[in-house]
Parts: sequence; structure tokens; C-alpha cells
Amino acid sequence: QKGLSVATGLIPALGFAMLARLLINKQVASYFFLGFAIASYLEIPVTGVAIFGAILAVVVVNIMNVRQLPLQTTAGEVEEDEEF
Repeated sequence: QKGLSVATGLIPALGFAMLARLLINKQVASYFFLGFAIASYLEIPVTGVAIFGAILAVVVVNIMNVRQLPLQTTAGEVEEDEEF
């Protein structure tokens, strides 16, 4: 009976460790811990944190795409008038 309660208590920790192992790298670690802090310390529901994270992801992706766009020039005929 006591073994099952101990195992049940370990399941969330195991799930968190598995998620951390898969997701954490230098690029996303700050977002991962920010979401954890918001959910635990500010007592915001996980759904709210997920919605906020999705909005933040869209904003970050849009900013990164704008920075990576090269300046595009249109190639077309250039008509030079030499009439003075």
C-alpha cells in the first residue's frame, strides 16, 4: 500500500524530468523556466500559461522572420531617357 503511494508521488517528477530532458537546450531553457515560475509562483493556471506562451512564440517567430528577410529589389526594365 505504501509502495503505491510512493510510486504515485514519483510519477509527476518522472514526467517533469522526461520533459526537461527532451525540451531543454540553450535556446528554450529560459522560456521553460519562465513558464514554470509563472505557473507555480503567480498561481496562473497552466492553460493561461500555454496561451501566453503561444502568443509569445508567434511574436518571437515574426520578429525573427523580419530580421532574416533580405532586402528585395525588383528586376525590371529601366528606361533611360537621354533627352535634354
